[in-house]
Amino acid sequence: MKQILPYFLLCLLFLTLIIYRQWPDDQLHIVTCDVGQGDAILITKGFWQMLIDGGPNDSVLSCLNKKMPFWDRSIEVVVVTHADKDHIGGLPQVFANYRVANTYISDFKETEIYQKLFEALKDEQHKGMRLKTAFLGQKISLSQHLQIKILYPTPNFSYVKNMQLVLGTETYLSDRLAENIEKNEDSNDRSIGIYMQYKHLEVLLLGDLSKKGEIALKQKGMINKIEILKVGHHGAKTSSDWSFLRTAQPEISLISCGLNNKHGHPSWETMRKLRQLPSAIFDTSEDGTIELISDGEVVKVQLQN
Repeated sequence: MKQILPYFLLCLLFLTLIIYRQWPDDQLHIVTCDVGQGDAILITKGFWQMLIDGGPNDSVLSCLNKKMPFWDRSIEVVVVTHADKDHIGGLPQVFANYRVANTYISDFKETEIYQKLFEALKDEQHKGMRLKTAFLGQKISLSQHLQIKILYPTPNFSYVKNMQLVLGTETYLSDRLAENIEKNEDSNDRSIGIYMQYKHLEVLLLGDLSKKGEIALKQKGMINKIEILKVGHHGAKTSSDWSFLRTAQPEISLISCGLNNKHGHPSWETMRKLRQLPSAIFDTSEDGTIELISDGEVVKVQLQN
């Protein structure tokens, strides 16, 4: 017994050090995960987490494992901005490895990967997850100083609060949403947008929203000067309207895309506009995972290549 005790104490000390190092601080963390050509953004505040999209595959799990305490296997909020594979491909694995309390969704697509996501959502609902349809002006209640609002500019949708899937039947999510979607509408224009404010820090995350949606938000007076922008559609030329950027004037611009991707993201047109603002530009294809840490006043940038 005396021979085992030193090893037990050493293991206990080692475990204590790991817990100490992973214990969350009180600052806001915005992590743009390096998932290749896709989007996955983890936002944490204390023990609270929100995951926006899940990238194209299960590489998002590596980011979550590094940025969440090893003992924390729950995520309070998941937002599915739209149904493209590079945003939802990794979400079935997220639901398989973490308990999710709330999921916000708006779009559907008749694809194999979307069907996998749908099955994962049904399984999570059986475990108590609340599935909600995102709508313009919807608020996600957090702490006193951290506020999140859904910006969902497509006018052709009827906004439905707290839609629940009908379980145990043949009813599919697409059946519920299809009647609200114009057939010829670009799915990127249905991206859920998110505005987040933490004390004096303002953040805008717009998924793959195109110039059409950006201009709509600007015309509705919903865009003001912000500190942080997740650049729309991986920096594609179809997003980042110049009048929108001049109104937002982000001090930091985040681009999530894969190295040497076939789409040519980010486009030179978008990069030129961002440099003209000027804005500090960070790109996962060059910088790896990008973590912004803020007390609501000052923002620190950490890069993990």
